[in-house]
Amino acid sequence: MSNNNEGSEAERSMHDPAQSADDALSPQVNLVYKLEGEPNAVNVFDLSQVLNGLGVIVREASRIINLEPGDIVLSVMPFKEGSFWMDLIATVGPPVGLVFMTNPDIIQHIRLVYQSLGLIPKGVKVLNTVLDVVRFLKEGKPTRIEQIDPEKVRYENNDGELMVVNINIHKMVVNGNIQNNLYNAVGRPLERPGITGLKTFIPNEPNCITETSKDDVAAIRAFSQPKISPPAEEVIENTTTAFLHPKSGTYGETTGEWTFRIAGTKRTLKAKITDQEFLAKYENGLIRFCQNDLLKVQLLERQTIHGTTGHVKNEITKIYEYRKAELS
Repeated sequence: MSNNNEGSEAERSMHDPAQSADDALSPQVNLVYKLEGEPNAVNVFDLSQVLNGLGVIVREASRIINLEPGDIVLSVMPFKEGSFWMDLIATVGPPVGLVFMTNPDIIQHIRLVYQSLGLIPKGVKVLNTVLDVVRFLKEGKPTRIEQIDPEKVRYENNDGELMVVNINIHKMVVNGNIQNNLYNAVGRPLERPGITGLKTFIPNEPNCITETSKDDVAAIRAFSQPKISPPAEEVIENTTTAFLHPKSGTYGETTGEWTFRIAGTKRTLKAKITDQEFLAKYENGLIRFCQNDLLKVQLLERQTIHGTTGHVKNEITKIYEYRKAELS
């Protein structure tokens, strides 16, 4: 995002200067949302996604900055023919607008909301904006967040770089509603064919223009739609001593699994034998399992979990004793 100090003549003359003077006395702020590029490229664009996304992020940012009741109310003026140009009118709904805030306070509050999100150039009190943080993170998530004092939070990205933001910007960045809607509000429109950039500005204020480029889309998408990391593998091992009866073998092979019945029960388990001394005897024919034979073994149960699913592998690591069944 770059601040453009010179708006086009059309942008500066969109509103009558006399109207701007009137706006300064009224509890509302105009914000123009304009996609740059080929106008015909957005004729079939789903406008509801943009308006809903903008409405949500502005409302949530307003609530974070001002904890008193009442929300910013956004309305949209008719489109300029032949282009994707939205003229948004923002004011504060009751009870804030009627009871708690004067008109200048309302205007200042709305402008601070836009500044904090990064829709207009940031003010002195806004160290960094939400969009600044999103670009800084690049991949959607910080590697580390540290609160360095009651009013400031430090972020670290995957490159080890550091950024300090004020506490309200931090609250916006971690706000789930802002995370989920920022892409629809300012990222998705930039992916439309023929669109070269997004410009947001206050009419009749040449120094109050910001631009979001197509280069920002990847970071915005990563912020709103973070990649789901594969669940970490968890392994639990439990070693016990058990008495087992052989039920079925590996037909002379020593690399597969045997099936055993747990002595004194009807329960069975499959296990691989890794006791090399015992396997050598089995391979040489010195030991041949019969159904009623009994083995006293060291049994290793290894339970592996991926997310909410798992499997169990059993391994006989040591055979302490092998009892041949008595012939009746």
